[in-house]
Amino acid sequence: MPGSNPMKRVATLLGILLIAGGASASVLISPGEDARFGRWDDIPAFTWNDVAQSGESYWIEFSLDPDFETDVARIQVDGTVFDLGKYVSTDDWMHLAFRAFWRVAWESSISQARMFTKTPIVPPRVHFPFDARHGPGDPAPRIEWEAVFGSTGYRMEFAFDPEFSEGYRVDIESTWIDLAQEIPADDWIGSSFLIYFRVWAMDPIGLDGPYYQVFRLSKSSLPPPPVGQPSGDYFSARTDLPVFIWQAYHGFKGYQVQIARDGRWDRDPLEYETTGNHLDLSDVMAREEWEMMWGYHAWRVSAVEASGAVTPWSDDTEFYKCGGKVLTALGDSITTGGVCVPESWVDGFQYLLEQSAGDVVMFNASVGGTKSKWGAEVIGAVLQYTLPEFILLLFGANDSVDPGNCDPPYGCDVAGHLWDMVFIAREFGTIPIISTVLPVNPEGAHYYHQFRVDMYNDEIRYMASQNNVHLIDLNEAMWAHGNIPELFCDWGHPNETGNALIAHGYYSAVSEYWW
Repeated sequence: MPGSNPMKRVATLLGILLIAGGASASVLISPGEDARFGRWDDIPAFTWNDVAQSGESYWIEFSLDPDFETDVARIQVDGTVFDLGKYVSTDDWMHLAFRAFWRVAWESSISQARMFTKTPIVPPRVHFPFDARHGPGDPAPRIEWEAVFGSTGYRMEFAFDPEFSEGYRVDIESTWIDLAQEIPADDWIGSSFLIYFRVWAMDPIGLDGPYYQVFRLSKSSLPPPPVGQPSGDYFSARTDLPVFIWQAYHGFKGYQVQIARDGRWDRDPLEYETTGNHLDLSDVMAREEWEMMWGYHAWRVSAVEASGAVTPWSDDTEFYKCGGKVLTALGDSITTGGVCVPESWVDGFQYLLEQSAGDVVMFNASVGGTKSKWGAEVIGAVLQYTLPEFILLLFGANDSVDPGNCDPPYGCDVAGHLWDMVFIAREFGTIPIISTVLPVNPEGAHYYHQFRVDMYNDEIRYMASQNNVHLIDLNEAMWAHGNIPELFCDWGHPNETGNALIAHGYYSAVSEYWW
C-alpha cells in the first residue's frame, strides 16, 4: 500500500486499538491522568488547585469504582495537598496491586475523577536510543526491552505526539517487536514520519505497569545533510565564534545542530535549531562561554522535514578549541623544577595568576635534560592534548652547555627550533610566549659557555622581532638583578629567588593579554 501512513498500516496488521484521550480535570493537579506507580516509585502526594478560596476544608475521595458508588474512602484535608505516605508504609506500598480513582470535593462541588494504578512490577528498560533517526536506506528497527519479573506480557503504544492524546496499542508476549515484519518495505522506504512509543509490563491481575520513558522514532525520506565547516579546525580563545555550515535541503523547514563537549554525546550536548543551512555561534553563545570552551569537540546536524520527521545525524565532525585560562609550560629541568628546590618557577607563576584571575588550568609538560630540538618535535602532541590559550617556552640552557650532543653536533639551532614551536602553536590557536636563554652562573662549572648563550640570544631576539613573537628577555632581567650567583644554586638551575624572577616575567607577559 505505497503512500499510506505506516502507523495505520501497523494498526491494521496488529489490530492495535485506537485509544481516545479522556477529558482533563481542571481542578486536580497531580498525579496526572493515567498515573502508574511501580514497585520502587515513591508514594505520591495528591495536589489540587485552591478553587474553594473560602478557607474551608476539602475532602479527598478514593474508590475502586470509577462512579464512586461503592467502596469510597473520604478524608478531610486542610489545604490542597494530601500525602498518602502518612497513611501507607513504604514496605506495604511496594507490594500493593490495585487500580483506584480519586477526586476532590469542597462545599457543594466535586471535581472530575482521575485514575491511578499501583503494581509491584517495574518498568521495562528499553534497549533502544531515545532519539532514533532513520534515513531512506535504513531498515525498520527491531525494538527490544528487558524482561520484567512477575509480568504476564507487555503492552506497547505508538502515537504522533509525546502526550499520547491518540495512541495505537498492541499486546505483546515477547520482549521485542520487529517493525520490519509489520510494515511492508515499500511503505517504510517511502515514508516520512515522527512517532513516539512507550512500553509497559502487564501485572498478573491485568493492571498496566509504569513505562520507563517515552522514546522517539523518526523516519526521513532523505539522508543527513553533508557537513561543510568547521572540520578539523583549531580555534583560539580570542578568535571570533565560528559559523557552522552544511548543505541545504530544498523544502525542509529547519535543522538541528548539536555540539558535543569533549566529543561525548552523553554529556548534555549543546543543542540549537535554525531554519538556514548555517549556524552562527555568536548568535546563540556569549563570548565568555566561547572563551572558556576547551578541548576536543564534535558537531553534527540533522534536517527537519515538514512532517516533523528528522533525518539521521550527520557523521561527527571534529574541531578543537583552546581554553581561556588554560596554560602549558614546556622546557627542560629549569621548568620541571626539583633540582635545587622542590618547586619550579611554574608553581610561582600559577600562584600569581590565580591571585588575579582566579582558578586556572596549568600543565607542565617539561622534561629534564632536553634541548630545543626536542621541544620542536613534541610541541604538536603537547598542544593537541592540552589545547592551552598560552604556551610558555623556555629552552636553550642544555643546547648552550652541551652543544656536542646536539644534532648535528655543535649545530644547535635554538632560535630556529623556537620558531618551529611558535609556528606550530599558532596553527593550534595557542599564543606562544618565549624567552631568551638564561645566563650561566659565573660561579658555576659551565661559565665558559656564556659566549654561546649570548650568541643564541642574539639570534632569538632577531627571530622574535622579525616574526612578531612575544619575547620576554629573562637573560637581560637576570643581569639587571645585579648579582647572578644569587639567582642560582648551581651552574644554571634557579633557586627560589631565580624562580620568582622567571615567574614574574611570564606573569607580566600573560597579563598584557588579560588586563
